[in-house]
Amino acid sequence: MKFKFFKIFIVIFYFLHPYFAKTQNLVTNGDFEIYSNLPTRYGQSYLAVGWNNVNGIYVGFTGSPDYFHLLANYGTYFGQITPISGSAQMGFATYLNTDKDFREYISTKFSSPMVAGQQYQISFYITQGNDENYTMSSNGIGVNLSTIPLTQGNNTFIPVSPQIEIPSIVTQKGSWQQYVFTFIAGSAFNYITIGNFRNDANTSVSSGLRGAYYFIDKIEVTPSCNLLNFNLGNDTTLCEGTSLTLNAATVNGTYLWQDNSTSSIYKVTQPGTYWVKVTSGCGSITDTLKVNYQSVPGVNLGNDTTLCKNAALTLDATNANATYLWQDGSTGARYQVTQAGIYWVKASNSCGSKTDTVTITVINNSLSAVDLGRDTVLCEGTTLILNATSTNAAYLWQDNSTTPTYTVTQPGKYWVKVIGACESKSDTINVLYKLFPAINLGKDTTLCQGSKIVLNATSINAAYLWQDNSTGPTYTVTQPGTYWAKVTNSCGSKIDTVLIANKNNCICNLYIPNAFTPNGDNFNDKFFPVSNCRLSEFEFMVFNRWGEKIFETKKISSPWDGRFMGQPCETGSYVYILSYKFENDNITNKKKGNVYLIR
Repeated sequence: MKFKFFKIFIVIFYFLHPYFAKTQNLVTNGDFEIYSNLPTRYGQSYLAVGWNNVNGIYVGFTGSPDYFHLLANYGTYFGQITPISGSAQMGFATYLNTDKDFREYISTKFSSPMVAGQQYQISFYITQGNDENYTMSSNGIGVNLSTIPLTQGNNTFIPVSPQIEIPSIVTQKGSWQQYVFTFIAGSAFNYITIGNFRNDANTSVSSGLRGAYYFIDKIEVTPSCNLLNFNLGNDTTLCEGTSLTLNAATVNGTYLWQDNSTSSIYKVTQPGTYWVKVTSGCGSITDTLKVNYQSVPGVNLGNDTTLCKNAALTLDATNANATYLWQDGSTGARYQVTQAGIYWVKASNSCGSKTDTVTITVINNSLSAVDLGRDTVLCEGTTLILNATSTNAAYLWQDNSTTPTYTVTQPGKYWVKVIGACESKSDTINVLYKLFPAINLGKDTTLCQGSKIVLNATSINAAYLWQDNSTGPTYTVTQPGTYWAKVTNSCGSKIDTVLIANKNNCICNLYIPNAFTPNGDNFNDKFFPVSNCRLSEFEFMVFNRWGEKIFETKKISSPWDGRFMGQPCETGSYVYILSYKFENDNITNKKKGNVYLIR
């Protein structure tokens, strides 16, 4: 950078100081001696080979670090100073009181990346020269190490944290001050950038003119000692029963393996991921190895077996990373068998080979036809034996029974699956049951003169024969006598007889209401039968919905008042049973029905 041309003479002198492990310095042009052209003005840091200003913007004489060379034909506005060695040096601003957060940085790429875990020594010389124009000093001069290049925007500070920093204000004037740091690389850093990474608010400065400007020379990044260098080898596969010795021996090293053992060697006897961390005065480094184990191929073609005619069987010898040879010279992992014979396979891998053999027999075993018969109808009480017997077969019936025959005792759908060595067959039959004829002409009864009674003998799919050889399902009786009917179907026949006598008292009737309202209004408050004839016998009972008897009387003059144990019964339906006999009549009559109590 430059704000005014001011040419001065630079006194050249030699400061003899041997390089520390120069051949190992990762900064290839740390003393800036190698250049593409000599500088002719300020802001030409890029002329020092390998160096840049992290943003590539070079505007006039400002905004970029400055490259100085004793052979260049321009002076320095920033004070007189001689390079610590050779003829070149670099200069950069860390603070300007007229431009907020103004910064300049110098950056270069290492000759090779750092080794993670390795310890390095980082050193450089710095001074403010004999500057009378930029007399302020600042803190915050730091070193950032990165895996990719940093980028600066508009000459402002780069908001990253340097791994190394001079925290105090650097006030070195008139002579060079060397700064030496020890650093253990956390990554494979490949770039170094130097400058003030603090903003103005966090930068401390001394009083003075304009800003703070520094010269820098002889930048070195070297391993503190010999680099750790070992390799467990590539991931590998071992044969079952073998072992592998891993050797991480390093001079003056200590060791930590994945199982916390601490020897320099480790014997592998099983598959897994193995790692070791080797530590010495130079730092630490870790390497990892994955070991797999492979056994001799396991081959099992199965037991000798039979194969049905026209069927196929696939023999499978599949093993990881194996080759195959079958009895006919084929080399696939699988082999399809369609005919009888002896079959073998040899499976091989890098650990050995194994052979297996199987004998295949082809059979032709057809099942007999399975026929349970046509759907049928049986008479009640009879059985039907279903027979599915076949040679060398197994059986499964609808109820999971497994016998060759099955006895049917009730209606239903019956099926069987007959299973042979090579096929299976099924059949189904539906069985219905027919009942013996049912007939009930009723109890013996009486008949009033001029009345009639219809006797009903109806039964499903039946034939009928009455005492007078009539054949209808019903018979109308108009006079007293003994009547019988014979009902016949395919399962048999049944006879019933009824005696019908003259009724002496045909004008008597008994009426029972179907509802009453015991609400105390003296209208329909009680429940009782009403007869137009005197009764010689009478028994009347009432039950609630749970079958509990709540009223009983043998006197027709004692009606039910809708109460039970003195308490009113709730609205609802109740059941009554009545048994009675009219005077001068030997027939006992029974009636049963429902009455509804309404409140």
